[in-house]
Amino acid sequence: MKNINTNIHCPRCNSTDLYKYGKEQKTLQQKYQCKNCYAQFVPGREYKSHNQAHHGFCPRCGSKLHIRKTNKSTIQLRCPNKLCRYSISRPLNFKQFFKYALNNNSFFKLPKFLRYPTDMLILAAKLYFKFNLSSRQVKSELALSYKKSPSHVTIINWCSKFAYYFSILYNNNFKTLNLKISTWLIDETVIKINGTKFHLFVILDPNSKFVIAWYLSPTKDTQATLTTLKLALNFTKHKPNIIVSDNAQHFQKAIQELFADSVLYLKVSLYQKSIFSNNKLERFFSTLKQNFYKRRYPKSYFSAYASIFIYIFIFNFFAVNSNMKPTPSSILGISLNIKDKFLEAFSKCIA
Repeated sequence: MKNINTNIHCPRCNSTDLYKYGKEQKTLQQKYQCKNCYAQFVPGREYKSHNQAHHGFCPRCGSKLHIRKTNKSTIQLRCPNKLCRYSISRPLNFKQFFKYALNNNSFFKLPKFLRYPTDMLILAAKLYFKFNLSSRQVKSELALSYKKSPSHVTIINWCSKFAYYFSILYNNNFKTLNLKISTWLIDETVIKINGTKFHLFVILDPNSKFVIAWYLSPTKDTQATLTTLKLALNFTKHKPNIIVSDNAQHFQKAIQELFADSVLYLKVSLYQKSIFSNNKLERFFSTLKQNFYKRRYPKSYFSAYASIFIYIFIFNFFAVNSNMKPTPSSILGISLNIKDKFLEAFSKCIA
């Protein structure tokens, strides 16, 4: 690369401090690279305006993070500094996804259901959710009873759409609850999504073992803890008397910021034997992660959301994966009084 001094300027930052950066193979036009922002360009060619949206700063060097690439579920950010190159993946906004799902008439029609009998659909859901078989194992089991069985990808799509659909039903039908739960257990654990570590925050009622709220975040900080606490407040409509967590600083800061001194905050150590401990929540995390090991970890944020939600949904209302009788929802007096054909079929296959 040769340093040049001309009147040519960078289309991104208008800098004139440039390098010659070779020629294009097809047009043989001279390319240049900016020393300031590292943009590559050909003089005289029109370029799309650079996205100036603010995505935060690099935690290592303080530079503004730029978008490297996006897919259906995540956005990948990278530091433009060549000596740093810090990168992080963040999930896309789920509100936009649910808005699209509700406005798209073909999303929840589930057209592939029509190609197969209803009893096959119920059997596939039962094998996948209740007996925790993989999609390929479900396919082989269906092939024993039916002449034509769906592919394992179709089975995964069935289960994912079930989860998205039920999450919308759940959020729309439990807005008017008024629960007084005196004690909240809060903690987080690491979930891997396609090799990337995410943090699952969960708030649990120790008496009924009901999962009050949960949040899947790419970071472990005060903001993620605040989001989880606000979700729990929106669900119960009442503040707790006691909140129990470990000694992490982000829990203490978030609870102090949201509740000040109106809530008693207790710090406990791991597997501490006392009346107030996080042992029940640690047990919940272990069974949840066993389910993830059997699924060989989700490959996207959406599939991880579907897997976690459907597991918590079954845990709260059916308690299939535990020896709890009655179920956590029945202890709190919460019932699924929702008239929906998909939910009725799902309840039959789980029961």
